[in-house]
Amino acid sequence: MRALVTGARGFCGAHLVRYLERQTVEVHTLAARPGAGDATYLTEPDDPVAIARAIERARPDWIFHLAGVQAADDVATYYRINTLYAVHVIEAAARVGLGDRPILLIGSAAEHGFIEPDRLPVDEQHPAHPLTHYGTSKLAQTLMAQTMARAGAPIVIARPSNIIGPGMRAGAVQAFAQQAAEIARGGRPAVIEVGNLDSIRDFIDVEDVVALFVRLIQEPAARGRVSNVCTGRGTRMAEVLDRLIRIAGIPVQIRPVAARQKDVDVPAYVGSTETLRRLLGDITFTALDVTLAKIYGDVAAAVSSA
Repeated sequence: MRALVTGARGFCGAHLVRYLERQTVEVHTLAARPGAGDATYLTEPDDPVAIARAIERARPDWIFHLAGVQAADDVATYYRINTLYAVHVIEAAARVGLGDRPILLIGSAAEHGFIEPDRLPVDEQHPAHPLTHYGTSKLAQTLMAQTMARAGAPIVIARPSNIIGPGMRAGAVQAFAQQAAEIARGGRPAVIEVGNLDSIRDFIDVEDVVALFVRLIQEPAARGRVSNVCTGRGTRMAEVLDRLIRIAGIPVQIRPVAARQKDVDVPAYVGSTETLRRLLGDITFTALDVTLAKIYGDVAAAVSSA
């Protein structure tokens, strides 16, 4: 089997590449800059000719389109990367005679925006009202993909909740772990700065996510539809912080800091797993404490070696 992965250097993409290689899948990647492997094809997100050439050379059985941006300096970048890049990938595959190869696109829980508490856990049919350009650009990708799927393209749309695990580059969980590791190392006062601890999120281990991506791309019934990739369980940020502090084994004080508050912060998100389980059957999720321990261990190792 051959797979083509965009966004392979990102947090989720890197885990997916390693997972596929463990399954003896031959992995090819698209990137704007040279990579470590020989199977990296250099393309720009808005260069459909180069993308088509790369897909033709790789001749993948599966295409995983994970490339995207969560933050950008200008509005156009969100839509160029999060929406139009997917269009180019889908059209390029068809242009080189590989339009029958399943393509998995990554959406986001940010597509939903604010959800009334009595509608949680939220299913895929709930009306989407994104609050940011990131969420809106991801929703635009989803709507585009559904339109192209109705025309026959074998597209799977995965909508993950909050993905966490070793190697995260940003986010509240990473910030908590970083501060705790620095305190344990003696590199900062025993105070953890926090933003809003009342938010509720559906955290899912990145290793669970990439395994589910691979299962979804192989499931014909998943094509043309959105599938939440989540645990169906919500956890308050205050509880996540408490668990990390216990894992670190340190006494600390908690200090709310305005600079760590998000400009737009959805109070609660928990996804429904009904569609996912109907498509894939039995699913086992990694316990949150196990994931948090892996994150803390990864961060603590980096702090110790710095």
